[in-house]
Amino acid sequence: MAGECNNTNHFVVTIAHQVALAIPVSCSLVAEAVNYNPIIFEQSIDVQLTKLIIEPLEQLVSAWLLFDISPLVIIIDRLDEYQGSDVQSELVKSLAAAFRHIPLRICVFIASRPEVYLQSTFNSPSVSRVFARRRHL
Repeated sequence: MAGECNNTNHFVVTIAHQVALAIPVSCSLVAEAVNYNPIIFEQSIDVQLTKLIIEPLEQLVSAWLLFDISPLVIIIDRLDEYQGSDVQSELVKSLAAAFRHIPLRICVFIASRPEVYLQSTFNSPSVSRVFARRRHL
């Protein structure tokens, strides 16, 4: 993803791929979502997060195939290098919305320069409830 760090086209698919590597039983559900909706990669980040990550994980939990795992850690590095401040803020909001109600322990670690607009996004009520703890280094 290093060559694509300023482009959101591969953002969700990269996370979905990493989740599938970490939780192999989710791979077939992700593939099923893509087969059902082949244009999913042209849809919004919110739809991609829901269909490629959240729904497959929820299906595994409800089928008792995934219940007692260590926290899943998702690391997003260089958020401030994505294409524009609006895109960066929307990515944070989309992640917060997607992971708000998932019945798993998921930790999302976002690394970025402390840009004012990102600090504002993290401090907004809808985001701060999900990303409650943050540190500035």
